[in-house]
Amino acid sequence: MLARSPGFFARFHEEKQIALLIAPLKNEGTIHFDRARGLARHTTAPQKQSVLLSGSTLTLWDGTKTETVPLQSSAPLRALAQSFALLLAADRAGLEKSFALSFQAQGQGWHLSLVPLAADLKKLVTQVEVAGEGVTPKTLIVREASGDESTTTLTDVDMARHYGEREAAALFKAPPSAP
Repeated sequence: MLARSPGFFARFHEEKQIALLIAPLKNEGTIHFDRARGLARHTTAPQKQSVLLSGSTLTLWDGTKTETVPLQSSAPLRALAQSFALLLAADRAGLEKSFALSFQAQGQGWHLSLVPLAADLKKLVTQVEVAGEGVTPKTLIVREASGDESTTTLTDVDMARHYGEREAAALFKAPPSAP
């Protein structure tokens, strides 16, 4: 179904466990994917932020300024940044360039593990896990080499989202920077 889907939408709740902090950092927002436009993650709480992945460019907006990172300059960052977009595009060959894949299914539930292949990527993450039910992803866990771990829970998932031109123009770009 992912291979035929025009797009993807989900609300997310993320908790990031950082070794130096007693309580996890929490974020909420939306994730959007469109085959032609890329991946957009807009955090709405506790503060507004956006991460956009389009082609070989990663754009970060922190609520005040925008930073653009060309992914050609860092193979590990490119592999990590593109992993979720490749998953949503059902691009197994693309994922296998950077990760060893392990898939397990039980009933309607499934679990996909991505373990980095390259030493430089292993310095960033040790594993990415995606779990779901039916064709719908429900959780994404990123285990960082530092020992930190992010767990993202997806809700209101629309696996066949079509974005109209006006909606896409607003979602697949960073908000304007503050003066």
